[in-house]
Amino acid sequence: MNAVIHQRLTRVRRLLVGGAVLGVLVALACGWATPAAVAPAYRFAIFACLAPALGSLLFALIHQLTGGQWAGALSPFLAAGYRLAPWLWLLVLPLLAFVPHTPQTWPLYDSRGMMAIRAGIYAIVLFFITAKLGRHGLAPRWVGPAGMIVLVFMLHILAEDWLGSLDANWHSTAFALVWMTGIALSGLAAAILAALAFGVPPHAPYGGTRAIGLDLGDLMMATLLFWCYVAFAQFLIIWAGNMPEETSWFLRRLHGPWRFVPLTLAVFHFVLPFAILLSRPWKRTVGGLALAACLLIGAQLLYTAWIFLPVLPVHGWAGFGLAAALLLCGATCFAHRYLALVQSHLETSP
Repeated sequence: MNAVIHQRLTRVRRLLVGGAVLGVLVALACGWATPAAVAPAYRFAIFACLAPALGSLLFALIHQLTGGQWAGALSPFLAAGYRLAPWLWLLVLPLLAFVPHTPQTWPLYDSRGMMAIRAGIYAIVLFFITAKLGRHGLAPRWVGPAGMIVLVFMLHILAEDWLGSLDANWHSTAFALVWMTGIALSGLAAAILAALAFGVPPHAPYGGTRAIGLDLGDLMMATLLFWCYVAFAQFLIIWAGNMPEETSWFLRRLHGPWRFVPLTLAVFHFVLPFAILLSRPWKRTVGGLALAACLLIGAQLLYTAWIFLPVLPVHGWAGFGLAAALLLCGATCFAHRYLALVQSHLETSP
């Protein structure tokens, strides 16, 4: 790593520490004003920060399955993301104390005790998979297929436990797939953005014969199109069925300022990034790829807020301020540790 990038990293990490301190101070003030909103806002912030970490793990396993030169450029950044995933999941576990009581008691599936056991199993699985992948993604061949099967199965159950259950009596078999595709897109976009920041040239071949930016842009566009497809398919099926117990999820999220979210997502999560990624010259430039990645990260963050905040008692603008402050604190801490892991990876890689 050259001295210029090292100095730049040092400055950025200092700014991130300042952002985390600011987030803590604002969160304390807003939490004092609305203590009942602390747990819901904390849940939103943790899952927003968990998304790129789990997404990095998904794409690391995909590379174990498929190979490809794209991972040569993204390997340090995917590794930094997935190494944070199990530790971030441990920060979710205190929320078990705030899970609403259900009429089911031990040992029934939806009881709090069973939910705690499943949460512990999720932690074990995440630690095991990330340990097998290692710091440099050098894993036994079986880790890719076995890890992908186990992780996708686990994330389906996790999504039902912690996201689908936010709306009582609402179930969608497609919801977990929409959420998983979204977090995969977040992880990929974050890794690409970090790679560009660390000087990976999108116009140059990276261990292959064509510009690495074309591969990264195509991979991001394919993931984007798949997310749009499954998200729209879920909406279309629920709209066509027009059953109250199914439409309730969308109706809750079409009141107040939330009614503008679908149109915003259509523009910033599909039209603009798709137009950028459709252009071969733009995929060869740092600005084009970085803009598409930033749009997708921001849009996925908005989608995560759309999942959590409309149904949770965030108690007015103070509650929203608390959610934003906790997100700022979590995101800056995540970015600080992420950059430290990338720096360590680059300095120790063979």
